[in-house]
Amino acid sequence: REVVSEALNAILSETDRMKEMITQMLDLAKSSGSQAFEFAQVDLTQLLSGAVKPLRQAYGREIIMEEDGPAIVETDGKFVKQLLFILLDNALKYSEREVFASIQDQQDVVEITVKDYGKGIPQSALPHIFDRFYRVESDRSRKTGGTGLGLSIAKEIADGLGATLTIESVVDMGTVIRVLIPKNRKVLSEF
Repeated sequence: REVVSEALNAILSETDRMKEMITQMLDLAKSSGSQAFEFAQVDLTQLLSGAVKPLRQAYGREIIMEEDGPAIVETDGKFVKQLLFILLDNALKYSEREVFASIQDQQDVVEITVKDYGKGIPQSALPHIFDRFYRVESDRSRKTGGTGLGLSIAKEIADGLGATLTIESVVDMGTVIRVLIPKNRKVLSEF
């Protein structure tokens, strides 16, 4: 009974997340600027924790979180959470081992890092990784059901938030994605 209840809660949570993702994708499609974003003070540590918990349950895999406490920034929490879901979901899909997610509070920005020890991405593919419908190789999409939209949407969200999204990868060693989110919207012009 307890396992059934937990599974139903995970399904309901995932359904809500998918509904929210569709709404956000429609907002992104309608908006060419930041008017779809609602900026407020949010704690990125809480958002990351909120993204990690259902993915741990869904995948039955370890996601190791490293953080030093609250990391307050002025951003849109709903879109940041969606961005985190995309990055963590990709890391879990394309690796077999544990995934690391960390938050580092720096001077004017907070850095979120998602690291996996998966197959990695060839250097020749990295310039195209944020392009819509781009997939590194066809068998990756068959195994995971990917559409080639996840990282493109992540990039659009990051751009709308005024965040910087970078990716480093080494074949057969893994991938590291970093998101630098300004603490204050006034800092946006510096990035």
